[in-house]
Amino acid sequence: MTNDLTTSTNLAIGDDLLTKIQNNKFSIVGCGGVGSLFAEMLVRTGANNISLIDSDCIERKNLNRTPFLVCDVGKYKVEILEKRLKAINSTINIKTIPRNFGTYIDGDNDRQEVRDLVVDSDITIIAIDSNDMRVECEQLLNDVNNQYLVVGVEINENISRFVCGWMTKTPNFEKDLKGYGENNGSYMPIVSEAVSVGFHLMMHHMKDGDFKKENYIERKYVNYFPVDNSQEQ
Repeated sequence: MTNDLTTSTNLAIGDDLLTKIQNNKFSIVGCGGVGSLFAEMLVRTGANNISLIDSDCIERKNLNRTPFLVCDVGKYKVEILEKRLKAINSTINIKTIPRNFGTYIDGDNDRQEVRDLVVDSDITIIAIDSNDMRVECEQLLNDVNNQYLVVGVEINENISRFVCGWMTKTPNFEKDLKGYGENNGSYMPIVSEAVSVGFHLMMHHMKDGDFKKENYIERKYVNYFPVDNSQEQ
């Protein structure tokens, strides 16, 4: 179904793929640079159902890679992101949980709510800055046979890389991908490219219908020059 927001998108991707985007339930775990941009890309492409999971509040240092503004500093990322997404499409169904994924402790209802929301989604976007939590989230989705896309970014002065993976298990290459951290840089052009590449990888699987096939794309930059290293498993 098309409307003013999706008319041009429909011409680009066709009725079938647009309908899948509109009907699927998406969850985004981690709403920093990667997660917030991915959420906006989903809404602008026609997604109607999105869950946002992140416990962090916005800091000034986040503003170089996110759609947030100075007036948003100190507020929950998920709450400000929800307002922005509804400003694009006021009819979208959004559920926000201002908590992180975290290691599950038996009887922890808050963490269980997060897990239930992720399991209930058709496609989960994993954009957690903690490698351990990213792997744990993947394991949960593997256990219930859910589909997910993981996007990890590591940025330093001379050598940077990102990895986008459509997976049914955690690959070895990802286990040493640090993501954002206090000792990692961040750079909007690489973050936005990682989101775009990951989005197209997701769209490929939605169009192809082969959700069991594992694909990943790794791209490295050396002195700002891209060196591709794309593979299929």
